[in-house]
Formats: sequence, C-alpha cells, structure tokens
Amino acid sequence: MSASRTNQAAVFDLCPLFLLLVLGTLGIAWVESVLNGVASPFKASSVSALVLSLAIFGVPFAAAAKPASPRDWGNIIAACLILPIGNMIMPWANDQTIRTLPNVFDSQVVALDATLGFQPSFAVGVLFSRYPAFAAICSAMYGAVLFPAALVACVEALQGRRRGIGALPTFLVIAGLGFPIYHLLPAIGPAAWFGAAFPFETEFSHPPFPRNAIPSLHTAWVVMAVLCTRGMSLPIRLTAGILAAGTIITTLGSGAHYLLDLVLAGPFVLLVRALCAVELPIMARERIGACLAGVGLLVAWGLAVRGIVDGTGVPGAVPAAMLATVVLSVWWERRLARGEAGFDAGLTPGG
Repeated sequence: MSASRTNQAAVFDLCPLFLLLVLGTLGIAWVESVLNGVASPFKASSVSALVLSLAIFGVPFAAAAKPASPRDWGNIIAACLILPIGNMIMPWANDQTIRTLPNVFDSQVVALDATLGFQPSFAVGVLFSRYPAFAAICSAMYGAVLFPAALVACVEALQGRRRGIGALPTFLVIAGLGFPIYHLLPAIGPAAWFGAAFPFETEFSHPPFPRNAIPSLHTAWVVMAVLCTRGMSLPIRLTAGILAAGTIITTLGSGAHYLLDLVLAGPFVLLVRALCAVELPIMARERIGACLAGVGLLVAWGLAVRGIVDGTGVPGAVPAAMLATVVLSVWWERRLARGEAGFDAGLTPGG
C-alpha cells in the first residue's frame, strides 16, 4: 500500500474494477436493447438517481475513508456508483428473462411449499392485508435494500478493514450469479402465479412478470449484509438485522417470493461468501467445502424445482430438507468465518 494512501481508502480499492464490469454489462444491455427494439436501460430518471447517489453515498464514504490522494477520490466515486449503475441493469435483465423464458416452474415450487400444510406467502400476505401499517414499514425496508450494503461499507472504511472483497463488490457478485440461476430455475412468484387469489395486492400482482423468484436476491443481499457486520458495533448489527427481518418478511407478504426462494438464498449466500473469501487460499478446506456445499444444495433443490426429483410424496421430507438446507448453510458459513479469523491470526486454515 502506498504511503500516501490511508487504510480506510484502501477498503474501496476493488470498486473501480467492479465499476468497469458494471459499465461493460450496461453497454451490452444497451446494445441488446437497440438490436431487439426493447426499452433502453438509459432513462432520464437514471441520471438523477446517479447524481442523488453521489450526494447520499459520497459524503459518508468520504468522511469514513479519509481520502488523501486523487486515486482515493476515484475509489470513493466508484464506490458511490457501482450499486446505482448496477441497479440500472436490473429492469433490462428482468425483461430479458420474460422474453427468453416462456416456461416457469411455479407449480413445482407451490407444491414444495404446500408440504408445510399451508402456503407461507399467503399467511404473511394475510398479515399484511390486516395490518397495512406493518406492511408499509416492512415494504420501506425492502425498498431500501441498498442501504445495508452502504452502511457496512462505511463501517469497513472507518475500520480500515473489509471482509473478503468488500460489501459493495459482494453485492454485485450476488446479482451477477443470481441472473444465470434465474434462467435455470425460472419462476414468477406467488402474487403473479395466483393473481387475484393472493391475499395482498402489490406491484408484483400485475404484469410484466419477470422470472426472478429463485433465489430471492433481496434475501441474499440483506443476509450478506448481516454477515458482514461481524466485529462491528451492536447498533450497526441491530440496524442490519432489523432491516434484514423487514426485507425478508416483505419478500413473502408482497407475493414476490415463495418460502423455498428464501431457503435457497441460504446456500446461494454460502456460495458467494466462499467465492469472495479471498483472505483464504482457494483450496483451504473451509473455503472449498463451503463452495461445494453451496453448489450441492442448489443443484439438489434445482432438481426438485424442475421436477426431476420428487419428494412431495414422502410426508415431512420436504420441510425436513428445507430445515437441513438452512442448518447446513449456517454451519458451513460459520466454519468459513472461523477459517478466515484463524488465517488472519496466523493459524493454519483447516486445522
């Protein structure tokens, strides 16, 4: 690290690289939209959103990172822009799933959720319809999904230390890996699937219906933010936890997701954590084990979602498998975290 640069500013070192990747993807989206005559990702509102993001994120990022050189300022500007510019790609990506994926697997997911004896999304939807104030509060947390990542990034800069590649790039990795899974396991969610039968009318009740239910990226983002708060102050951890709880509740109550979508966010987060745990050697037992566990669980559930494997005829099998998926994901993630801590302390990973 250059002597003219602070530890705080170094936290955002990878943001310019990820900004280039996002800009490249945005360019591809624009070219594809022109060739196919679909809506462009560039909108007037996008420019105002970018300016607003610079104002909202720039001040706290600069205050936390204490930039000492033009390069430091460049990293901070990149940190402010990567998530808002990445967000510009999402409408195009969602539209692309509609155009290329005519078939969905919602019927199989509904059957898997039904093995619990009820539809969890319906239960939370009824709760939302009875208590609109509670629904509004949770929905506001759902809409502020970028805030937990920005909060964690600020604290990382203040501490001069990041987990893995950092909170902001990790959020982009989640989006980047989630997109191909949408294509493997396309589903539109309960509000779109059940239509007027769903108990709570939301934006997800009306077309267009992107095939972006599996896994729940909102759940993955907020869970990842909570995991990144390890070692931070109690108020920061509580804030991230409350925002995560509100977001997760909304994914069900709004009809955006089935319970299985949230369950699959567990191994998905585990996989991303392992890929981004750059402190550990790639073949460290904790890292490779977490990666394989995440992939294995996703593949196993993918077979069930696509109807290749059917466990709905065995009483209790699917709920037990859901619980086991969450437990295994938590266990492997904690083992990965211990491996990271041990490696930082000079211990041998996997020992």
